Amino acid sequence: MATKPNVSVKVGKDEPIERALRRFKRLCEKQGIKKQVKARRYYTKPSEAKRMELRKAERNRQKTDRKGKEKNKYQKDSRNWMFNHPKLSEE
Repeated sequence: MATKPNVSVKVGKDEPIERALRRFKRLCEKQGIKKQVKARRYYTKPSEAKRMELRKAERNRQKTDRKGKEKNKYQKDSRNWMFNHPKLSEE
């Protein structure tokens, strides 16, 4: 089994408990505890886990492809912006 995350927060003498609680929540988020708890709510078969990972990888690949196309579209237009600009091309 994986190591247990160790998160502790020391509360100062005059520090409000709300601030300490906020720091605790932030540390838990950084450690990924919330994500772990959510994943372990129910048993996931290894085949399902593999399938979910493949789907996630496919979504990420499509997202990067889509962002790359958008980036290239703007780069093509911005290269010759001077020649395509209506006010500058009249001169």
